[in-house]
Amino acid sequence: MRRWWAFGMMVLAAGWAAAPAAAEQRFHFTGDFVSSYIFRGVDQHEGASIQGSLSYDLFDTVTASVWSNLRLADRIGLSELDYDLRWSYLTALRAKFVAGAVYYDYTSGGRRDSAELYVGAEWNVPAKPALYLYYDFLHRPGLYAEASVGHRFLLPGYQGTVDLSAALGFDSGRHNGFHTGRVSVGMTRLLGDWRLTPAVDLWFPSDAADPGANGFSPAFRFTVSRSF
Repeated sequence: MRRWWAFGMMVLAAGWAAAPAAAEQRFHFTGDFVSSYIFRGVDQHEGASIQGSLSYDLFDTVTASVWSNLRLADRIGLSELDYDLRWSYLTALRAKFVAGAVYYDYTSGGRRDSAELYVGAEWNVPAKPALYLYYDFLHRPGLYAEASVGHRFLLPGYQGTVDLSAALGFDSGRHNGFHTGRVSVGMTRLLGDWRLTPAVDLWFPSDAADPGANGFSPAFRFTVSRSF
């Protein structure tokens, strides 16, 4: 199944890339060191990891990306690859609408592969509110909704920002109710074409989502990113 999914994404990417692009095509790279791999508030019990994402703008509105998780603790190795294809549309009313599909390829740990369809909306107004809906149609059918806000404070003379964000997640079809909350604090520094961001993510999962967390899961994150 995962091979067909990856093959389908490559065919779509090749087709779009062969067509004239509406704007300059660009790559975007993001690399993270995380003290704990936490996904939607749930600790994946893989310890410290290096996570990398590479995306390619096929058009102004279409982006294909691959995300990976390299486990550093115990048995070092690649534990996950995610393939994402999304379409986005920016309106004149300071809003962006997104639709896409993602395939979660778990390469170790005995977890079954999964896939989701998603839609979302982001508003370019104070507090940057956003709402995303994810529907798992492959492994554990259910709907996950996440609402988030965030703000960046410019630091004069520092060439960077202080980044604050918060999110609430709700699940329907599996846990049926509040799933997790998150508060993140980071500081971004520009270094040439690179962005460097040390940050702390404070997760507050429900007992239904992660009973072993006792309602609190902190994680340190260091991010480097660049577009080219």
